[in-house]
Amino acid sequence: MKNYLLTIGIDDYKHQSKLFNCVKDVRDFSDILIDSYGFESEDSIELINSNATSRKIQDTIVDFSEKLESNDSFIIFFSGHGYFN
Repeated sequence: MKNYLLTIGIDDYKHQSKLFNCVKDVRDFSDILIDSYGFESEDSIELINSNATSRKIQDTIVDFSEKLESNDSFIIFFSGHGYFN
């Protein structure tokens, strides 16, 4: 069994107001899971600000899905602007 983690934090936006804690939140969350809950840094990916494009997020999820086995855990944690549909 392996634990995988994808954290996405976006403070800087082109077309929405800037946020101030999203990057900190995902780093704190990641640190807690790695320090206390058996997650390994080599099985964790952090996408921050301009690196967190739609394409990069989708590609990273696909990459993780190709590694996952039935007993593995995969957490995606997002902190940033959202919208209701």
